[in-house]
Amino acid sequence: MNDPQSKDADGTRADAEVGNYAQTGFTPHGTMEIRKQGAIVTGHARGPFNTEFMQAYGAMWRQHLADWAGDGALAVHTVWAGSMLTSPDALKLFDEMMGRAAKALPPKTLHIWTVPPGVEARLLMLPVWSKIMNSHGLAVQVFDSQPAAETAIDAFLAKSQ
Repeated sequence: MNDPQSKDADGTRADAEVGNYAQTGFTPHGTMEIRKQGAIVTGHARGPFNTEFMQAYGAMWRQHLADWAGDGALAVHTVWAGSMLTSPDALKLFDEMMGRAAKALPPKTLHIWTVPPGVEARLLMLPVWSKIMNSHGLAVQVFDSQPAAETAIDAFLAKSQ
């Protein structure tokens, strides 16, 4: 399955967009567009998210993870917008997906989240999402701004060479 690649406002194309992987007749609530540039995989997530979103997100990752991960150091940067709200069933699917991802990602993988203060339910949901990641040995560094996150990514990749 190939993604129809749509151009973003900045003229770039997403390598994958979760809406193209919908599994059921119900519409996924939430969006995730992924781009890979070198050793950095950047996802732009906009919630809230439902179960159908998480099913499509899982299908997208299963298709692309091996190509995106590679063998060397990898930085996975998620930029959150809109809302972090998620249904309990969708969080359960995310937990299962992260269990599989932990086994497939290279040992030198950095997880960085940019979660600006204006993202809805940030204070409520950030600990929930982080706990799931941590339970699979996937520590997450969280930043309020993209420049701070990019500085951390650059330092990680320079150190990993």
